[in-house]
Amino acid sequence: MVDLEYVKTHINEFEEDDFLDRRFTKRFVDFLPVSEWENFGFRFTGKPGTEPDPEEWTEENIMKKLKRDTYFGHEKAEGERVISSELMAMVVRG
Repeated sequence: MVDLEYVKTHINEFEEDDFLDRRFTKRFVDFLPVSEWENFGFRFTGKPGTEPDPEEWTEENIMKKLKRDTYFGHEKAEGERVISSELMAMVVRG
């Protein structure tokens, strides 16, 4: 498994849909403290003091996200929502 620091420094190698909405990066920042989000183009917009704790960078947590995204992509494919399905495939490949 690739370590967290590697992904941080090589984010563009993982992000295939940067031209749209950077879905991989949106999911990746869940594993980072809010203070690092700006490094990836995101801001926390909630109330001060309500910042979420980062998820632990473990294979189990990553697989949960991949499973959710795979199911979502499959659902979109069944509904002939090709763009949504392809974007989720890109996230999972990343």
